[in-house]
Amino acid sequence: MDVDKDLLLQSLLLEWKSKLHHVQGKIVPSIYFGGGTPTLFGNDRLKILLTAIKKEITPSTNLEITIEANPETLTREYLTSLREMGINRLSIGVQSLDSDLLQMLGRDHTPQTIEKALVDARDVGFDNISIDIMYEIPKQNWTSWEKTVQKTLTLPITHISLYNLTFEKGTPFHRNYKHLKTHLPTEDEGKKMLEYAAKTWEASGLQRYEISAFAKQEKYQSQHNLGYWTGRLFLGFGPSAYGYMDGERMQNMFPLKRYAAALFDGKEPVQFREQLQYPSNMRELLAIHLRIRKGVSLDEFQKTHRIDEETERALQSLIKRGWLEQLGKHLRLTEEGMLFYDSVAVELV
Repeated sequence: MDVDKDLLLQSLLLEWKSKLHHVQGKIVPSIYFGGGTPTLFGNDRLKILLTAIKKEITPSTNLEITIEANPETLTREYLTSLREMGINRLSIGVQSLDSDLLQMLGRDHTPQTIEKALVDARDVGFDNISIDIMYEIPKQNWTSWEKTVQKTLTLPITHISLYNLTFEKGTPFHRNYKHLKTHLPTEDEGKKMLEYAAKTWEASGLQRYEISAFAKQEKYQSQHNLGYWTGRLFLGFGPSAYGYMDGERMQNMFPLKRYAAALFDGKEPVQFREQLQYPSNMRELLAIHLRIRKGVSLDEFQKTHRIDEETERALQSLIKRGWLEQLGKHLRLTEEGMLFYDSVAVELV
């Protein structure tokens, strides 16, 4: 895909200036470079953008600066340059440690590529390294899953994000769903995969601090994701980027030329806004907040969001079902509730 890299950089800098007032006077805990931006940019442009951002913000004591990357892009030279410009956390799209499944997923890396990238990252000074692992992949069996989970224990990582494969519209997987669905693990097999991974990783010292996230220590928990799960303001930059501010969700325009044209005309490059009203906004935030393992302090939550009677009845129903538990003024998912979180969220929202 041909992208005008200079136009992208100029547009991002313009958008940063237009939104700067939202972060002035606030402590910034995290900066996250996701999607294709890092590899589209090249190091020089990435450094220019990061320098412009850092110049204007008040960072937290432990400012987390994450970049997403695929293993095959992480040469030792590239990793060194990222570390030198101040990136201190890597989020690497591993997906699987099974060669056949990686090929089926259309990935360009191998288990050997993955291991080399992780070792190189550690050796050049990264001590906060996260990997993504997927389950419920077509043709994924128990033997393959067990090997992948066990192999993760030998890797130099501090964080794992666990996802099941979703069939989003417009993707090759969605177009081939009728064929692929016959090769998917069953729902019960998927739950067993999730349980096995969670128990294995927790036994090894990776703390499950969110339904799908495991960290070796509290300092390695993703500050970016914690902000999302607790409803913290986040600003999205770039074509199709999402943001959340003052209870309003928004998405930027795309493709690049349309996004850039709006900015150069002095307009907001936003194509979609949604402001949820009470009690819908309260219920959605409560459901998302419950993803965190320690749960929700009801006293703290109700300082800004009153829980109405209908939601209270839904919570009591979920407690009786054994999916939620209330400890004093604290509400959290049970072990079984974590397995059925999607159902919990549907009932609340």
